[in-house]
Amino acid sequence: MNTNYAIGFLFERTTRLIKLRFHQLFKENNVHISPEQWVVLDILYPNHIMSQKELVEKSFKDAPSISRILVKLIKSDYIIKKVDEFDKRLFRIELTEKGKELVNMLRPKVKELRSIGIQNFNEEEIKLLIAQMNQIFDNYNK
Repeated sequence: MNTNYAIGFLFERTTRLIKLRFHQLFKENNVHISPEQWVVLDILYPNHIMSQKELVEKSFKDAPSISRILVKLIKSDYIIKKVDEFDKRLFRIELTEKGKELVNMLRPKVKELRSIGIQNFNEEEIKLLIAQMNQIFDNYNK
């Protein structure tokens, strides 16, 4: 068996299933967002305000993808986009009250969903998995 193919296949298979579970979670909670939109809301939540550039960097998504996600989140009234008061070339993205409420409601459920993936792993195995995933990321990021 081609190990490279098997590893790539396993990552793709796992990613697809995780996204499916996120879609199911959102649907069960009558929330009309995608997993990609959730990532942006979750990144934005601790600070409530960030630049669009920071969102690109922290989400590991390209600028056009972030722009499309932001348009959808603005239409849903989860965020607002403002011109930076000091640098008119920059945009600041801010969670609305509706956005904060959504994140507060979903965060415990998302945490529970994420914990499913690591159940039956001990602490040492989790640390090793994280190190290996970060190594694979770094290998591709060179």
